[in-house]
Amino acid sequence: MTFHDEILSQLLIYKEKHPEFRFIPRQRTTKGKLDEGYWFQGSEDYAFVGLVDRSGGANMTRSVGLVFWPVDNYLEFSIEIVYKGEKDKDVLALYEKLKSEIGDLTEKHSEKYYKIIGDTSKGFDDVFNFLDTYYPKIVSVFSKSRHPGLIIDEIKFKSLLLKINSYRGKILNQT
Repeated sequence: MTFHDEILSQLLIYKEKHPEFRFIPRQRTTKGKLDEGYWFQGSEDYAFVGLVDRSGGANMTRSVGLVFWPVDNYLEFSIEIVYKGEKDKDVLALYEKLKSEIGDLTEKHSEKYYKIIGDTSKGFDDVFNFLDTYYPKIVSVFSKSRHPGLIIDEIKFKSLLLKINSYRGKILNQT
């Protein structure tokens, strides 16, 4: 299994205690990535866990999400807001509000911002603490807007997870 599996398992543990939490795994098996155990956008170099259901444009990810990358025997992670090519002024205003809510974001380039949050060297507590603080703010920004559907509902989440779990099962049966 890939490090994507560890991320998925930990996020599902978090969801057990926070049923309102939802994330967006990979939806297509582009280039066989689901067959290889890459449950999120990315590959062996990183995993992008979508939190908002809107394209990040040229990035080929969702517009808002957690980015994990392997370092030695743990993962570092950040929050990323990417909206290259977004034209909807209402949605752009939501990203600006979200950037303000999170604060201290670094501009990587125009329409791409990030903030390094921590690592998993001592477990996923840094991830969970970030979600405890900021996930409700992310949901609030979008749910109180004209675009509440940008936070996926439980039905869509379960559907996406069902697909991932079918691929997980195939991989586990092969080992």
